[in-house]
Amino acid sequence: MDKELLVKYILGELSDDEKTSVLEWILESDDNQKEFSRLKSSWAFSNATNNHSISDIDKELNRYRQNISNNKKVIRFNFRNVLKYAAILIITFTLGITANQYVFNPNNDEATTNTLFVPPGQSATLTLSDGTRVWINSGSKLTYPSHFEKDKREVALTGEAYFDVVHNKEKPFRVATNSIDIQVLGTSFNVEAYKRDNFISTTLVEGKVELRSKSDKLITPLKPGQNAKYDRETNSMTISNIDTKLYTSWRNGRITFKDERIEDIARKLERWYNVRISIENEELKDQLYTGTILRFKPIDQILEVLRITGNIQYNLDMQQDRKSQIQLYKSKPM
Repeated sequence: MDKELLVKYILGELSDDEKTSVLEWILESDDNQKEFSRLKSSWAFSNATNNHSISDIDKELNRYRQNISNNKKVIRFNFRNVLKYAAILIITFTLGITANQYVFNPNNDEATTNTLFVPPGQSATLTLSDGTRVWINSGSKLTYPSHFEKDKREVALTGEAYFDVVHNKEKPFRVATNSIDIQVLGTSFNVEAYKRDNFISTTLVEGKVELRSKSDKLITPLKPGQNAKYDRETNSMTISNIDTKLYTSWRNGRITFKDERIEDIARKLERWYNVRISIENEELKDQLYTGTILRFKPIDQILEVLRITGNIQYNLDMQQDRKSQIQLYKSKPM
């Protein structure tokens, strides 16, 4: 595909027929999607101005892909060997960055279990059978039924996800993690429960949340604007009044850190970019950092932000066939 034609598509300067030609080319192969994703990312973070926003491009591609799937009744899978499915699933990628999954209930009444794994470096959105929306972060796994039973709505999460739950007072919605469960009727909240972390973090944006033990004993309720951090090692809970944007802005591609440890930031960067990061100085691990980054910027630009604003140096070894290696170390005093 002529790169000039792709640029014109990003700028919104193509006719409908030309747009269709570009969209067909993008969907022909994974390589085409990756090439367009790189071009779009480069354009998004340049100083160029255009009328065709990146979010508009993503939505347009999704609509086109969905129309193809609906018209041809095609089941399309772009995750490889990570989905165990029994319902009819249509999984589509937004330029290799965000996946949208639409679930259609089978005609029978028996619910089947589906598992969606989001690899490092990716994120996904999912609409459950009751209309609940789920944003799933990198390196996360969500297990859910093809349709909910009459008296309950339950999913299981390993990793991080943001839930916008459809209200149903007769049927509570429950998120199971490996240590505690979160139960709601209808609300918006964020859950972070990665296996590598020794905590489970729940942030309530609106509505009401109840944190419960695995034996269904109430641990504590949460109010909007509160975060509950459960320590797996000490079996203790800390509740704080917080700015919810610090915990939920990841789903919109903008990450804000406030007095966060460099070691914790490095762990998040590993998930988001599918890289390996080592920290050469022990004292650097506990250094606190405050700042905002755009999550889908290239990793080298993120590292430059940390270097300029956090007094942190780095070495970046880019690899084609395996994870890129990054070393972080403190800047030497002038």
